[in-house]
Amino acid sequence: MILIGLINVGLGLTIYHAPQDPARIDVGVGRPLDMMPPSALPTVVVRAFVARYPHTIALGATHSGSSYVIAFPASSPQHHATFADNGAFLSED
Repeated sequence: MILIGLINVGLGLTIYHAPQDPARIDVGVGRPLDMMPPSALPTVVVRAFVARYPHTIALGATHSGSSYVIAFPASSPQHHATFADNGAFLSED
């Protein structure tokens, strides 16, 4: 019994290889095709969005000039919020 356990541990240590580069899969459910996923936004913009709308998950975003227009889900009272590249809030509608 102990011999079988040692053989299993030995095989596991020699055969197992960790995944090299796991890729994130973006399903994009409910997001128009021309929008980038929220995971592609710069960190400063995401932090500013979460600070301003703490209980809202962004649907997607578009990059226009030096700003990002973030779309809200249909159940939200707002439709879009605009943030500058540095994370400064510009407007909402």
